[in-house]
Amino acid sequence: MAQIKQNQKMTYGVPDKYHHYLETPFMESGNKIYKEYKNCIAIYDKYPVCTGHLLFIPKDNNADHIQEAFKYALEEGEFQTQNNNINGYHLGMNMHRAGGQSVDWPHVHFIPRHYRDSGDSGDVGSVRLARRGGKSPTSYKTHPRYKATK
Repeated sequence: MAQIKQNQKMTYGVPDKYHHYLETPFMESGNKIYKEYKNCIAIYDKYPVCTGHLLFIPKDNNADHIQEAFKYALEEGEFQTQNNNINGYHLGMNMHRAGGQSVDWPHVHFIPRHYRDSGDSGDVGSVRLARRGGKSPTSYKTHPRYKATK
């Protein structure tokens, strides 16, 4: 609250590593752009948990751009659901290292869901069940920062 009162810039995630989204690993060659908006960009996740996993990345690290990223991720989910491309979706952010953030720039995950996509007998599942084997500790084994637990 003191930062707001003093008109200091608030940043989200880990501040001062990157100053603009173009400096982040998201913009490395090979990352495919899905859509671009005024204050955010959507790309395909480089390490998707399922087909269609997108990242909505604010162009600046501030609340307005982060809110816009959520807005467009939400609109994408509703568009795909209404057009029967998917049955549902997850939206989420991991913030700071302890919260699971692996790239020090805020970004919204859009994870499409389909009935029975987790391979179990139920119709629905949590974000951890967005892919077969999601209940196991190895569900993100293709991610470069994955560390096996015993």
